[in-house]
Amino acid sequence: ATVSVLYCNMPKQKTSPNAKLAALFTELAQLEAQAGSRWQVTAYKKVAKALEAHPTEITSGKQAEKLSGVGKASSAKIQEYIDEGCIAKLEDLREEYGDCVKKASKKDMKATRVSKSDRKKIKEATKEAMSLTANAMKNELRHNQQRTTGNKPQLAQIIGEGRILGGVPRCTSCGIGILKFDIDSGMYTCPGGFDDDVYRPCGFLSGNVERPPWKAINEEEDSSSSSDSEESSDE
Repeated sequence: ATVSVLYCNMPKQKTSPNAKLAALFTELAQLEAQAGSRWQVTAYKKVAKALEAHPTEITSGKQAEKLSGVGKASSAKIQEYIDEGCIAKLEDLREEYGDCVKKASKKDMKATRVSKSDRKKIKEATKEAMSLTANAMKNELRHNQQRTTGNKPQLAQIIGEGRILGGVPRCTSCGIGILKFDIDSGMYTCPGGFDDDVYRPCGFLSGNVERPPWKAINEEEDSSSSSDSEESSDE
């Protein structure tokens, strides 16, 4: 189900003074995903998030380096953009991988934020999920075709969000990865995945994703799945 949120009498969110810089690092992350540089994707996403959240305009790389998640290499790129109006690394990646990255429409980039009431429900559902055994958690996630990797709090969070918002679907761009949802920004990204033992990166980014309804798993199904898991492990 699509998450619909209505805001009444709320002021419009102000555009970040560093929105343009943040967009450049988001694009760098997308292009590096196509290049298969997974650690750089993570690094650039952190930089983009830090820039977007900073309340005042960044006017130098040295200033940017003081932000959490912004290292020397990224701050140098920021200074390069301030001085030259472009980032050489970004231009090179655009030339090599630009055609592979889906140009997101305005509709794609307009994320619907999760309401306070739904956040409260998610928190309660996550707390409830934490009382489940590891096997029960994974059974419920498999039942809804969700990823099952991560520690218990991470899996509980996926279940909590799923029970309230619906499941997170497989990426429609690459058809391999299961989308990841950032509850703070309302955006969905795809990390890619393995196809015939070869990692296929994906640069999917959207705030407009249809989430299928979460399917409850009854005790009988849970017990059956747990027995199957135990038999498999015995073998």
